[in-house]
Amino acid sequence: MFYRFDSSRASTITALLAASVLASQAQTVPVPTAKPAVEEEALVLSAFTVQAEGDRGYAASETLTGSRVATKIVDLPYTVNVMTSEFLADFAIFELDDTLTQIGSFTGLNSGGGFTLRGFASTSQLRDGFFRLGRFGASNVDRIEIIKGSNAAIYGRTSPGGMMNMISKAPKAKEGYSLSLNVGDYNTRRGSIEATGPVYRGDAGKTSYIFTGTQYSRDFVQANGASRNTELYLALKHEFRDSSSLMLSAEYFLQVRHAPAAAVPIITDLKTTASNLDDEVVGYAKSLGRYDPYGPHSEFNKGSDILTCT
Repeated sequence: MFYRFDSSRASTITALLAASVLASQAQTVPVPTAKPAVEEEALVLSAFTVQAEGDRGYAASETLTGSRVATKIVDLPYTVNVMTSEFLADFAIFELDDTLTQIGSFTGLNSGGGFTLRGFASTSQLRDGFFRLGRFGASNVDRIEIIKGSNAAIYGRTSPGGMMNMISKAPKAKEGYSLSLNVGDYNTRRGSIEATGPVYRGDAGKTSYIFTGTQYSRDFVQANGASRNTELYLALKHEFRDSSSLMLSAEYFLQVRHAPAAAVPIITDLKTTASNLDDEVVGYAKSLGRYDPYGPHSEFNKGSDILTCT
């Protein structure tokens, strides 16, 4: 007896058996049903407000330089570099002198009224938009504004490097007080007080005041060298109901430099020629740099008494 095996028929039978098994399983497996949505109450948080009383940043948003009135810096067609009083206080800049180098290409500032900007020396500067000599302290300066290059011609007469404008601190309508004491290297001592606030408020307008007083001293590496500064400033501002204002300010400044520093002597190798063009510099007499050529009791004083009405 012979049996014949058909592979194609066997495959068909196997497929039918598998399909029937799957169908039976599909009938027995329960189909999950969707659960009804449960309504939940929304959690409502209590409202809260975040606000700041003031901005202690170093970037100024307004300027008086060039326009002579408070103007947004972003609205000006020229660049104004501003150094605020907050920056001066936080970086312990107690004296505005030649070490003030935080603004690019601005060096050589001195209380005599000179500075160097973009490589050009200047012998004049501005205070609240008006020309004046130096003789300034750091305690009553609200900010320093600098216009570089030919843009400073908006003031008229200026130097090729640009112009610097120091803005005085103005009275504030909100009462405030400040007292600070600082000590440091080179026998540095500084005490400063500041008070501001309202004085009068009525039908004629409102009046505010500001007072600052500072005593500052420090010594130097040179023997007998020392600097002593006394700064006093008082301003009264009355704002009328028609938006005009009148401001009176009195400023006292005295700087006493004991045994002012001098340049270190240069040591040269003298030649025997008729002219000195062949002399060679071989070094500096650093040991003599600790002594003042004018004697231990010499003084170099700068002072001013200024009354301003705006």
